[in-house]
Amino acid sequence: MLGLFDRPLVKDWIVWWTVFWVAMFGCVAAFSAPDSGSPDPTVAGDVFAVIILGVLFAVVPAAIRLVIRKVVARRAPAPVPVGGYAPYGYWPAGSVSPVPAAVSPPGAPPQPPAWGLVPPPLPPSPPPVPPPLRATSDPAAGGPRPEWPPESGTTPAAAAPEPSPASGARLTKDRPTLSPADVLDTSSLAGSSALLAGRRTLPFPAGRAIHAVQVALDRKDQYEATIDSGDALTLCLGITVAAWLRSINPRSEAVAECMAALIEAIQTGGAAQGHWLGMLERFARLPEEVGEPFAGARAAFRRAKGGRGLLNDLDELLRERNLSAHGGRPRNPFEAGARLLDGERHPPLGSLLEDAVERVAGLAATQWVLIESGKYTRDGVFQVDASLIMGDNPSFDRIKFNSPVPLVDGDLYFRGPHGHISLTPFVLMRYCETCRQPELCYLDRVDNRKGAVLKSFANGHA
Repeated sequence: MLGLFDRPLVKDWIVWWTVFWVAMFGCVAAFSAPDSGSPDPTVAGDVFAVIILGVLFAVVPAAIRLVIRKVVARRAPAPVPVGGYAPYGYWPAGSVSPVPAAVSPPGAPPQPPAWGLVPPPLPPSPPPVPPPLRATSDPAAGGPRPEWPPESGTTPAAAAPEPSPASGARLTKDRPTLSPADVLDTSSLAGSSALLAGRRTLPFPAGRAIHAVQVALDRKDQYEATIDSGDALTLCLGITVAAWLRSINPRSEAVAECMAALIEAIQTGGAAQGHWLGMLERFARLPEEVGEPFAGARAAFRRAKGGRGLLNDLDELLRERNLSAHGGRPRNPFEAGARLLDGERHPPLGSLLEDAVERVAGLAATQWVLIESGKYTRDGVFQVDASLIMGDNPSFDRIKFNSPVPLVDGDLYFRGPHGHISLTPFVLMRYCETCRQPELCYLDRVDNRKGAVLKSFANGHA
């Protein structure tokens, strides 16, 4: 009898319909008073009435519903097979092969196993049609030779394979459309030889930032580290050039004009990346007699035609920094990877960073050092013990060198064409109250009450 109902029973409406009427009749029978002239009601009569009511409202509707369902299913058309296959248990008329005999006659093709009904064999697909051959002249053989494919003009063996974005090769606008796997793969920048050389040879603020690019776990972290690397490169270049101009002749009219906007920004509200880039562009226009802090500095700071050059690369990275700071940052790693690699909507930030690092290779010769101690020798020179603030390792190497002039303990210097030049007051090593350790800081602004306000390269703590 339970086969008449749907499973589970709690989801069948006929069951609840029956329970409702049985409960209703039970309440009426229990609380209704008998007439004065009628005999006393018996319990057996009530139970019999409940059984009759259950059969009337449960078994009969369920049996009628089952009959209706069988009639509808018998009259329904069989499903049409798609692509030669039909759902399990349904095959059109005439398409079912009988179960083969146990033994096939000699010479007959092999029969399918006798485990039930099998679908008919699929029609054979037509063979692929190769593209037509086109006869061309072969200078070596002196006769015609086939050429395939007709559009390329080369054989498949001679076609050059497409470079993989994960191989460390630089991606440009001429590359084919990137797949989602390429966009999310961080190895294109993690394996870059230009970035690897830069993080090992450039001053520590730039090397640390480039190191973060290559060890990032996903594209979003790599995007943030890329624009941070652009800021660090700009600061290292600007500080080196500013210290160089301050050492040669700070009272020179050309030098004062080159430094005026930067000094004004430091004294008013703080120097932004745009102030440092503007100072570098003005330095490139100074006379040749001023010299340069390292070989190739003046040529690197000149803007080339067609939007190329070091300053153009740093400008694009700065523009992306401003876009990210004003609500335009990527929302997920896929969008961040597209900005790093694809140059259709945004500049390819990864290639811009690689180009910038290659163009400032001469900065590696400056060798930033932190003076630990110095002593005067009988030879008339000062023997200096210093830490080399270069590369991406925060455990700085210790070096010793001789200097014809005394150098201040605790100050930072860089090696110029004619000796070591002080980076003070632009860069200092100071104890950070937030980090609880010494940090390399740069001059951000000058406050009338607090004096010089320094900001950490690593985390921006002031």
